Amino acid sequence: MLKLENINICYDREILNQSKIEIFPGGISLIEGKSGTGKTTLLYHIGLICNDTNFIYSLDGVNIDLKNEKEISFFRRNMIGYVLQESNLFEQYNVGENLRHFAMLTNEEVNYQDILSLVDLDIDLNERIESLSGGERQRLAIACALIKKPKILIMDEPTSALDKKNEINIFKTIQKIAEKLNIYVIVASHSQIAKDYAMAIYRIENKTIHVIQSNKNNDFSLKIEKTTVLSKTFYKNYVQHFQKHYKQLSNIMKMIFSIVMVSIFITSQLIDIKLEQNIQSLNELSDKQIFVTSHKENLYLDNPVYQTDNLSNKALKSLKGVQNIYPVYSLKTKIDGIEYTIVPYFNENNIDKAIVQMVNKQMKNGIYCSINTFNKLKIDEIQFDFGNEGSYNQKFKIKGYLQNSYVCGFLKNQTEYLYINYDELSQLNQSLHLDNHFIGYTIFFNDINSMNKGIEDLKTSYFVNETFQKNDVLESLVEQTYMTKIEIVSLICAVAIILLFIVLKEYEERRKLEFALLKINGLSNREIMKIIGIELLRFHKTNMFVFVLLLIMSIVLKMNFSYFLVFLIIINQCLLILICYLHNFLSVKKISPDKILRF
Repeated sequence: MLKLENINICYDREILNQSKIEIFPGGISLIEGKSGTGKTTLLYHIGLICNDTNFIYSLDGVNIDLKNEKEISFFRRNMIGYVLQESNLFEQYNVGENLRHFAMLTNEEVNYQDILSLVDLDIDLNERIESLSGGERQRLAIACALIKKPKILIMDEPTSALDKKNEINIFKTIQKIAEKLNIYVIVASHSQIAKDYAMAIYRIENKTIHVIQSNKNNDFSLKIEKTTVLSKTFYKNYVQHFQKHYKQLSNIMKMIFSIVMVSIFITSQLIDIKLEQNIQSLNELSDKQIFVTSHKENLYLDNPVYQTDNLSNKALKSLKGVQNIYPVYSLKTKIDGIEYTIVPYFNENNIDKAIVQMVNKQMKNGIYCSINTFNKLKIDEIQFDFGNEGSYNQKFKIKGYLQNSYVCGFLKNQTEYLYINYDELSQLNQSLHLDNHFIGYTIFFNDINSMNKGIEDLKTSYFVNETFQKNDVLESLVEQTYMTKIEIVSLICAVAIILLFIVLKEYEERRKLEFALLKINGLSNREIMKIIGIELLRFHKTNMFVFVLLLIMSIVLKMNFSYFLVFLIIINQCLLILICYLHNFLSVKKISPDKILRF
């Protein structure tokens, strides 16, 4: 016996109050009543597809836990078959595909012709649903419900759209099924013909269920048989089925994933190319020069004291990317009683770019000085005086002067100085034997990256003056580039998410009936989410193919395909998949079959 107690149904008004119903197998149990009295809602309670959990449900004395979603899903899948008022057929599938859809829930081989014979239906399996007559659609819907061999068959207005002849034929078929299979067959109908074939009649009237006619003598016990969980084949076949019949929707989602991946790849490549161009420009503008010493006092030439250094250049030569290494000497000279620091400039220096005015453009060698020094000296020829070290007979002509904004890396505070070509300074050193003035080495590198790496290595053992150029410019440029890359990728992701939500909204609308029917046929939220998870993994499989193509293309074209780019793409794809999964999880969780079917 199937028994429901404490049934309370209330919408804008009370429909049933503290009602109960006892149903017996072996024939048609008819539920009748006027429109709006709650026939369909009572069927939803019997079929366990309503949100109400405050009534008592028992089969052969065994109570069903209405708050246990897993138990409810198991009961729906193994015990209950449904034929809904609008039929539970999938319009996008043909006859055979509809039968196959329901057969996938059973884990058993199903003979479709035997099932069709049971409902007296002789049609081609490739027939489209829209080409079937009303009677054929209803018989097919009953056949689909019978595929899983239910113990309880529930039908809501199975003949509402049929003429009298077809109505009689359908009820004859239903009666035959009830008697042959000896199961519960529960029909809600307002048809007068239904009474002629019913063994039990229940009428809803005055907020109560009245027993008009009973088949209590036909009561027998039905064993609740546990079946195995849904097989991997079911999930595989179902997903293939979905992607075949929702091909356009499926392709749009795949396209969004792939377009986002390609957009990130192209954007990243363009940004990296621009970064390389900027680095190249910096390399051309920068001297790539540093000064290395063993003594902190020697870092700047304008320090009042210094210490003679014994630093060897052997360790420096092992640095990668070194272009040239030059020894540097601390030299100062007095002119008209004022001491000036002598600073070497090298052939590698881009000194011409800082010159304000050339005094003698034709002069190959000579001295540069700061504009302050030039204004003080007011001469165009200088002879050095090194005090105790002696004088140097050769006079040096002033070649040009530098603007005050020019930053000399060798000087910390002094703004009055003399620049002399390193080759001439070397000759001066040899003449005066100033080896005790040696304080360290100037190193020139091939590129900024090598220089920065060299600075990092040298700082572990030596003191490094790196103020000859703004080394932080490259770091800032790289950092800004990465930030720009992240911002653009974030923008691409944001646009993709918006598009994805638009598609997911359409996805939800198209599939909510399908998911409701899956719940009705015994799939739990977890099992439906497993289907969705497999679909998303298939999308990801396609995207991985695109990813591999991008990787091969970058290798063939010798493009930059960094770990950072790989990381961005993987994070993006995972984010999109996670959003899809969470959106579907919330959608599936809130789907209530009775609400979907009611509206």
